[in-house]
Amino acid sequence: MDQLGKENQRSYQLSAAVNGGPKTLPGIDWKQVSQDLDQIYLMSFDFLGNWGNTVGHHSNLYSTSSTPNNASVDNQVKALLAKGVDSKKIIIGSPFYGRGWQGVNSVSNAKLEGLNSKGGIDKGSDIDDPGYFNYSDIMKYLVNNKRMGYRYFYDEKAEAAVLYSKKKQEYISYEDKRSLQAKIDYVKEHDLGGIFGWEATSDNNHELIKQLSTSFKN
Repeated sequence: MDQLGKENQRSYQLSAAVNGGPKTLPGIDWKQVSQDLDQIYLMSFDFLGNWGNTVGHHSNLYSTSSTPNNASVDNQVKALLAKGVDSKKIIIGSPFYGRGWQGVNSVSNAKLEGLNSKGGIDKGSDIDDPGYFNYSDIMKYLVNNKRMGYRYFYDEKAEAAVLYSKKKQEYISYEDKRSLQAKIDYVKEHDLGGIFGWEATSDNNHELIKQLSTSFKN
């Protein structure tokens, strides 16, 4: 790419989207690979989902003693930094959607992770991905529609948002403005390259996109 850029008098960039899971991240020589990359897009979401019965946050910033598999954005970032990756090349992911489970008997502020379920919720924003709710639908139909009966919880230790319906026994882990702000602050504190959202059409009113734009402009 550098040679082609010299020939065309242009500046080309090379990036990679990276699965930050504990089974994949350690198996790559990131110090070597990162030398050839301008950005590393860390897909720091989908830690849990409708493919399993274990319930918890799917894009929590930090892990706690209750976090399944000790998965967190922070741990993934630290793993890359420990491999010698330049912090400015790391761009963490923000999911503009939630993951939901059914058959969750109880939730409390003291216990928001490591719960059991009967699997993914059999409805959502995508007919091909049950239990997937885009951010706009979450806000319109669940958060702002009190008749649906969902209660909001925020895990201050993990920096993650949850909706729970006791009547329906449904649990939804999602990104909201508060958890996104925690990631924004984290990026600034650790001198990372930025945040990307997956994906733009899930934020119809541009609430999260505007928050990202405003926060980084300031």
